[in-house]
Amino acid sequence: MSIKIGSSRELNISAEMVTSFFEENWLRKIALSNVDFYNWQFINTPLMKGDQCCIALQYNEIIAVMGLNEREFIFNENSLNGAELTTWIVKEDKRNLGLGPKMIDYLQSKFSVLFGMGISAQALPIYLRKDFKYIKSIPRFIKVLNDDTVKQFGKFTPLFAKLNKRKYKNESFISLPLTVNTTNQIFEKFSVDSNLFSRNYNWLSWRYDNHPSFDYIQKIIANDEGNKCIVVYRLDRLNDFTIMHCVDLLGNENSYPAALSFLENEAVKEKVDIMDFYSTSTKVNSYFISRGWFSVLDCDFFDFPHLFHPVEMRSPSTTSLVMWCKWQDPSFFDVGRLYISKQDCDFDRPTAANI
Repeated sequence: MSIKIGSSRELNISAEMVTSFFEENWLRKIALSNVDFYNWQFINTPLMKGDQCCIALQYNEIIAVMGLNEREFIFNENSLNGAELTTWIVKEDKRNLGLGPKMIDYLQSKFSVLFGMGISAQALPIYLRKDFKYIKSIPRFIKVLNDDTVKQFGKFTPLFAKLNKRKYKNESFISLPLTVNTTNQIFEKFSVDSNLFSRNYNWLSWRYDNHPSFDYIQKIIANDEGNKCIVVYRLDRLNDFTIMHCVDLLGNENSYPAALSFLENEAVKEKVDIMDFYSTSTKVNSYFISRGWFSVLDCDFFDFPHLFHPVEMRSPSTTSLVMWCKWQDPSFFDVGRLYISKQDCDFDRPTAANI
């Protein structure tokens, strides 16, 4: 069959060739068919190692692509060679050649840690056979500022309206811009008790300041005692409502109440209808729970879409996760200590409406 598997850099495959493959084989418009977005996503990263996307070639023709970002992963305070798996596509007439297992074998030979989100039903069996562990639903929390938006687009019972009337103390906060030293200090302290992909200043700057499609707001929030955390969000202004996506919140947990007050105050100023946040970390999530944000996984009386272009309700209204570690260390699968958010694995990728 003359099939070769390797990275785009190893196989000398250009970004234009891969984006054309996505354009021709993905059923809907996808950001990865845009060369500028592709270059930002996979080539112009802080590592600057060249394109690491996994490619399958047959007679020098691309027949499969696994989008991949190489990225440092902090596990038990150790730095590991990790990768975020983004979009996997196999040409339709090449789907019975055993490409999936071969591509995973290649990636597992190169990396110590692999993560992917939004796993399709077709891909899941391949991941599971290759010792990936599956989290069906990442916790997602929602703050509702406008009940009418939920009535129009969400699902609810009368209990929702009663609970949403509850008021919570507005904590005082200080909002500061990100600086290199403070950002790195916050990340390093947070990673002592958490396993996560690098969020040092260079990675946050690449992910948020240089994003080709979205405008993100990054802040350091401090409480009265000087405890600090990093908060990142963006606003998605749709025709029918505005949603604030909080895509990152990490740092000293004593500052989280101040950070949530900051976010909610900004949401009011910006006339936001709905706020949401995804996270696997039980410690981070506990502050959203205590402040009355609704969990779409646990609150049977409430649900709200997570797809917005167009607005579409799916159950569950969140996403899935697969994870793999070379040593299969049980502590790696301590999901409560793991911090994965909407920032990771390009889960906050633009749709056709945003490209």
